[in-house]
Amino acid sequence: MGNMFNNYPQPAGYVPNNRIKTIDKFELDIMTGESASHTFEVSFDVMGECSNVEVIYKVGLEVALIKDESQLDIEPEPVASGETPTYTFITAHISPEETLLFNDTLLDTFVQLKFVLNGGDVLYTEIYPVNVVDSLDTGTQQ
Repeated sequence: MGNMFNNYPQPAGYVPNNRIKTIDKFELDIMTGESASHTFEVSFDVMGECSNVEVIYKVGLEVALIKDESQLDIEPEPVASGETPTYTFITAHISPEETLLFNDTLLDTFVQLKFVLNGGDVLYTEIYPVNVVDSLDTGTQQ
């Protein structure tokens, strides 16, 4: 019997990756000193499957900001009564004061979502780059 995976050829050097990915490719930006919102679309029912969710922002080697479940907007796919959502939108709102945590650095910035499943297992998404641009008036913020 042949290998069923022969029907799905992959490029040379392909390494399988089964981390949770957001559904759409996107670019994230933070303009320091302004409000920002980042929305992630994940392909499962977060409210039904998870006991906790965090959005983690890292600058260089240091974690700069963590948004926990109480600070996130978590909206499941609208479905008919009795059906299970197949995707969820997770939105992290970042205040002007919080965006200043990313101010005045040449270090790379990244974001990753952390899911604690109801059974206690922990899953992470891919690590996504964040473009950080300093606003022109960050030195004069009130």
